[in-house]
Amino acid sequence: RRYIQKENININKKSHCLPLYRQISKKSTDKKEQREDPQQLKEYSACIYEYLREIEEKNTPDYILLLSIQNEYYQTMRSIIIERLITLHNCYQKRLHQESLHLAINIFDRYASLVKISVQKIDLIGITSLFIACKFEEPRPPLISNFLLLSGNKYTKSELLKTEYNILSTLNFDILTVTPVTFLNYYLNHCSMDIKITWLSQYLLDTCSLDIEFCGFKSSIKAVSVLYLARYIGKVNEVWDNELRFHSGLKRNDFKKCLRIALKFIEKNKEKLKERPIYAKYNTSTYGYSAMGLNRMK
Repeated sequence: RRYIQKENININKKSHCLPLYRQISKKSTDKKEQREDPQQLKEYSACIYEYLREIEEKNTPDYILLLSIQNEYYQTMRSIIIERLITLHNCYQKRLHQESLHLAINIFDRYASLVKISVQKIDLIGITSLFIACKFEEPRPPLISNFLLLSGNKYTKSELLKTEYNILSTLNFDILTVTPVTFLNYYLNHCSMDIKITWLSQYLLDTCSLDIEFCGFKSSIKAVSVLYLARYIGKVNEVWDNELRFHSGLKRNDFKKCLRIALKFIEKNKEKLKERPIYAKYNTSTYGYSAMGLNRMK
């Protein structure tokens, strides 16, 4: 400031306060160039999407097998455990990727389709699934002490590590999978979507993941179902337009069953969800108060 006063330099305070990258982008006249993210690899995105469609079914949980192994208690407790994972994921001091959450749900369901889970272990297996997912997805995964603290120190370090080994060995250390978040982001990046639709579709994806029937569908089907539902609730003029049809490569009949299950679950639990932590998470300015969007649903 002294240097500016000494040299009599006139400067617009408002522009001076802007970060450098915003000042540069403000001067740029090419709006298309500003929007495009080179990391999206748009030149190869169609080929990448086709490849993901080919491999997505490989690590999709077997819903029929899961029901045959687990008892009714598991079906009741599953939604509570998944919501607990969502809460832990949201409570961590550094924001975690959405892929970590849905990879954790995938690990939890795949393990449950192979091993019968006892009442005493179900919570620990859920927390450990998130711990494994974060180590796989996050550049700087949370420390084990953080997980133990977030879980209320109910478990010891040795218990969590032993459970981690059991899960990984049961899954043959094959963790890689394509989550619904990957496909949802692809649809959102390639189709013209309002930010409210983006947050609402993410809320619907997290909410529908509480339903055990929802877990058996492929990730691309889950993603297009919640996006279709979000556009319907958001009163988009043409819910299933040519752009979404082209980029998804799907027909309505391909995801009709999944959409019906998601819609049934949302309608049945619309009022109950208002009392749950997942509603509190998405009823904030960070997520554009997207949880309130269900109030407009008829």
